[in-house]
Amino acid sequence: MKHTINITLLTLSLFIGACENNTTKTEEITSELIEISKTQFKAQKMEMAVPERIDFANKLHFTGSVVAAPNGMAIISAPIAGTIKSIHAVTGQSVQKGTTLLTVSGHAIIDLQKDYAESAATLERLNMDYERIKALYDQNIGAKKDFTLSENTYKIELAKSNALKMKLESAGLNAAKIADGIFSDTYTLRAPIAGYVSQIDAVVGQFVEPLSVLSEIVDVSTFRLSIPVFGRDINKISTGQAVAFYLGDNQEALQAAITSIGKSIDPITKAVVCFAQIQDKSNLVSHQFVEGDIILSSDTSFAVPTSAILKAENAHFVLVLQSETEEAYLFEKTKVSTGRENATFTEVSGNELENKKVLINGVYHIMVE
Repeated sequence: MKHTINITLLTLSLFIGACENNTTKTEEITSELIEISKTQFKAQKMEMAVPERIDFANKLHFTGSVVAAPNGMAIISAPIAGTIKSIHAVTGQSVQKGTTLLTVSGHAIIDLQKDYAESAATLERLNMDYERIKALYDQNIGAKKDFTLSENTYKIELAKSNALKMKLESAGLNAAKIADGIFSDTYTLRAPIAGYVSQIDAVVGQFVEPLSVLSEIVDVSTFRLSIPVFGRDINKISTGQAVAFYLGDNQEALQAAITSIGKSIDPITKAVVCFAQIQDKSNLVSHQFVEGDIILSSDTSFAVPTSAILKAENAHFVLVLQSETEEAYLFEKTKVSTGRENATFTEVSGNELENKKVLINGVYHIMVE
């Protein structure tokens, strides 16, 4: 039994000694310089750079959409029932204000012109009667009853005539010509604003009811971002804040700036809608979804490219150039504390790396113990 205890103690001693030797070996390797030949450095396209101060921003991420301003979108509808006779525009076409989009024909437009012409003629006769009776009444010759009846009849017909005239003018027809008996069997729908035709919902021969939506025009120069912001974050938003946003998988950021902040929370989305003015609107389309960040604040901090960071042993390291020979570079594995990250850089605390070159490309080609 005594021999067994001695063997066990001997085994433990050897095990502890081995652990101590391994610990010592690890420390030695950690403290040793890492040599990279210049041939390897060039072949693996390694790079070095001096850490620098980089802007880091405090951001609020959002998912929004591109929308036109209220006066930058127009819906074209039929003011009078009829049949589509011809279509003069296509989706995506650029149009100026007043450009002909569609023509509409039908019995309703002809009947409306007839009613107006008749009313205009009746109004002219009633106006003459009214002026005659009014002159007699002013001279105390005519009876007040006759004057009142004539005045009421004239005003009723005037209201009817004006209403018909407004309907005709809403269809782009010339009321003066119609009063002279010059009719048209069609009326024209024109672009009320300049922009691009975003929708044509009509075909030749289609019957359309009054106020049927037939086309839509969008003015791309009025595009802006609609950004929903949750109520808990709305106090962080202020006009003038920069916005960086992306279109789908396109990684190139487009720029905008907050111009207005909503004052009510949508009961469904629980968000307040804010708007941002876009700098470059050339590649945008209406109602396009975007993702981006509102830059709440920014500051500069010491940083290295993220590609320079080596993660090992539950810590972060960089390889700092210590010396150079004709054949090789000698680097030291240096532990760093990391912080914020942006697209390409990672913040490191302290200035211990200032003015020192670090390996920024090809770090993971090196087997670091």
